[in-house]
Amino acid sequence: MLSCPQQEALQVNSISPRASATLSRYLLQNILHEELKISKRNLADEISELEKVPSIPSTLIAMLQVFRKVANFGAHPKKSTNSSEIVDIEKGEADIMLELIEKLFDFVFIKQHFTTFL
Repeated sequence: MLSCPQQEALQVNSISPRASATLSRYLLQNILHEELKISKRNLADEISELEKVPSIPSTLIAMLQVFRKVANFGAHPKKSTNSSEIVDIEKGEADIMLELIEKLFDFVFIKQHFTTFL
């Protein structure tokens, strides 16, 4: 079952990858704040705090760091260093971010809860 923001991110992805990436970033921070109780000054600090949790796979942390950098372009557009063009989010990048959100959901809501019953 998809959360409302996750469903919105999927629906707008073909129209606006930037909007999808921004919603995905919102979902990431919401999971960190509400489910994992990690709330820091910014997303980079929150992911660094998540990295200290021993049960979190290092591959997931590395993927979330990349996710953060891509999502920052969606939330805070920057100009290219080679031109005055604004760097935008491509659909493929937004697709990857949606996949990472699914992996995070799987870890937080399924695998983490499953291990408590073992």
